[in-house]
Formats: sequence, structure tokens, C-alpha cells
Amino acid sequence: MIDTGSGVLVYPKVSAEYMVIDRTGVAVTAGYFVEPDRASKNATFSLAQNYHFGTAAKNQNARQKNEGKYRGYRLSVSNETKISTTFRGVKRSQVNLMNVQLDRMFNENFYMPIRGSIALEAYREYPGYGEVSVGLGVQSKYRDDSPFQYFAELQAGANVEGPIVRAGVGMIYSLTEDVGLRGVASQTLGSELFRSTNLELGLTYRFSSANF
Repeated sequence: MIDTGSGVLVYPKVSAEYMVIDRTGVAVTAGYFVEPDRASKNATFSLAQNYHFGTAAKNQNARQKNEGKYRGYRLSVSNETKISTTFRGVKRSQVNLMNVQLDRMFNENFYMPIRGSIALEAYREYPGYGEVSVGLGVQSKYRDDSPFQYFAELQAGANVEGPIVRAGVGMIYSLTEDVGLRGVASQTLGSELFRSTNLELGLTYRFSSANF
């Protein structure tokens, strides 16, 4: 019998990659997948094909900005608390999740959020609750003279109960030009009458990558 408790797992691994052509490689990965209480211990091995994007062509110099374009991104890591969750009309206990979201900027006001989250606690008496979603976001313009930036998002995806739609509004308070505090209030609606109200707080990091 395997008991992973709250569902938290540790997965250290090493990888080696061989570049087949300019941007495509083949990677071999080995790791050790373990539950902290050691109820589940698993050695892993995988083979993958990787594609690298956002790198300069061979005849271009990535250090020279005028030889290519840069695309903006924002990476956020946060804790989400589902303060009110119901499924098929039955109220469920509060659940905390770890969220990771990558925002791909289209311009100063619009972006595409790509989000994944995993529960840190049991949901419906078993571990493994998670959500994935992608959508469209709109935001106020980032300004050097104000630490506040506001945004709204609409995402579609799935959780363990089925398809979901997620709508939220939030704010970023900039600590530096690149790092800020991120807070979000959202509502999730899903199949089988799944409903949840969510509060989220974490850190966000702005960066850019060369796109030649």
C-alpha cells in the first residue's frame, strides 16, 4: 500500500542532452521519485526529444540587441487557497495549492497565461488534486513611476473533476523592476457543478528572451 500523505513529493534528477541539429536534441534523464515519509520510493529513467527556442541563429550575435527581437515573459510562483469549494452541491474542505504560471506577453496590455497547480493537502480524502489552464489576460501598462499594475484573466483547462473555466482579477506590487508581489482573487467553474472561490499570493519575475 502506498500512502503519499498530503501528496507532496520530492523528485531530484539529472539529465544529459545531445544536440542532433541546431535547435533539436535528445536527452536522457535519471531520477529518484520519493515521498518525504518514504512510503513511496521510485527510481526513474526517461528519454526525451527537446526543442530549444528563443536562441540566436549561428550567424547572429545574441549580445547585440539590434540583430534580433526580444519577447517579454513573466514567471509567477504562489500559494492558492480555495476558501470555498463545492462539488455536486456538497461543500468541501479548504485546500491549498502551489501555483506556477508563465505569462507570454503579446504587447504592453495583452498576454497569454499558462498555469499549472498541485494540491499541498488531500482533496476528497485523497491526494493528487491539480489544475492546468491557459487563456488570455489583459493588464494595465507597467510604469516606472508607480509600483502598482492591475490585470484580469480568463482561462480554460481541467482539474481532476473535468473541464474548468477560471476568471480572476489581480494586482502586482513591484519591489524592483523585475520582481513583484502578486495577488489574485478568482472563481473556478467546472463540470459536475464544481465551484471554488480562490485567493492567491506569491512572487512574480519579469524577464525577456531573445527571439530571432
